[in-house]
Amino acid sequence: MPESRDYWNKLRNMKDQALTKNLRILIDALKAENVTRVVMSYYGGGDSGDYHFPIFTVKAEDGTTKDLEGREGYGGSSYKFDSCGQFESDTEVVLTHVCTGKWDQETETFGEPHSEDKTKTLITAVYEMMEQVVDLEHDGWYNNDGAEGTVVIDTDEETINVEHGAYYTSTEWHEYSFKAGDA
Repeated sequence: MPESRDYWNKLRNMKDQALTKNLRILIDALKAENVTRVVMSYYGGGDSGDYHFPIFTVKAEDGTTKDLEGREGYGGSSYKFDSCGQFESDTEVVLTHVCTGKWDQETETFGEPHSEDKTKTLITAVYEMMEQVVDLEHDGWYNNDGAEGTVVIDTDEETINVEHGAYYTSTEWHEYSFKAGDA
């Protein structure tokens, strides 16, 4: 018997709650590192896609900023955004991850969803959070014609924003008939 709508709603609600909690933790940790903004791009299609390493905008005491790439995770260098070096941080954060329960082959259902707290470096946590926020609304974005987008954490506004563009092939059909007239 397939999972009920209630199960998936509960799982989504747990993910939404974890997202807001985790975002607060990340923003506070980023502010402590003088990070004002983090931006990450992603691009893919044909069942293959890549998240790129995030770019951290760090504000110096004199008010100048530097854009530094966080090179942790499974990303590659951004094709959209430039950096002038590597962002490094020893800060660790504890984030909540929401998981489906174990799959039961016999009943064809998942067990009860649950959450787990995991310690991550700040850079890895930011990267994974940005992936998760895209997948929350656009799971499978890299399939078929694919998509691309940008994720931005703004520490002043205390927000995470996703700009997502999905690609698709469109076909426009037209049908015509002409009737022969008298000669």
